[in-house]
Amino acid sequence: MEDEHVKKLMQVLKLSEGLSYRLCRTLDSEALEKAQSVSSSEKCVVQVIPERIVLGWRQLALPLLLTRESYLKGYSVSSKPSIQYILFLAATRQISKAVEMLKEFSSPPYIIVTDCSKEVYEGIKEVINCEEIHPTSLGGGVDVEAVKSFYGLERSDADRESLEMTVLTKISSSKLLMRK
Repeated sequence: MEDEHVKKLMQVLKLSEGLSYRLCRTLDSEALEKAQSVSSSEKCVVQVIPERIVLGWRQLALPLLLTRESYLKGYSVSSKPSIQYILFLAATRQISKAVEMLKEFSSPPYIIVTDCSKEVYEGIKEVINCEEIHPTSLGGGVDVEAVKSFYGLERSDADRESLEMTVLTKISSSKLLMRK
């Protein structure tokens, strides 16, 4: 059963490679408020994630893919894609819990995830001093213990690849929570 779940997860991750999202890195502690002011009228994802809990691009891309799917198939919990995104990222159905989880680990640098029009992204870059980054450059600022704590995982010495697969499995499993 677990092997089947891993196979499905790998298929989903293959799909996520084709997503057209943009990332930038900032040290601005007011990044979330500034980003939301630019994108508030858009039906898109703009979210500010502490870099210390980001293992790699798949961890940010998978919730985007699931957010898109949840709106297409009608099982989203939130009317705002940015909120739906953090629900998937945090692997919870509770908005307040997802927000608190992010706040607990909130410290610069931040990764700004945008799945919006190019105009919105450029607007964000105008109001926030951020450096555009390629998804494959993520993971250098990760705090493995913070990731384990964020996802409620046992504090073991599992290698980083195993940890990433565990996190991705947890995120993909949160799709089942949304359908309840």
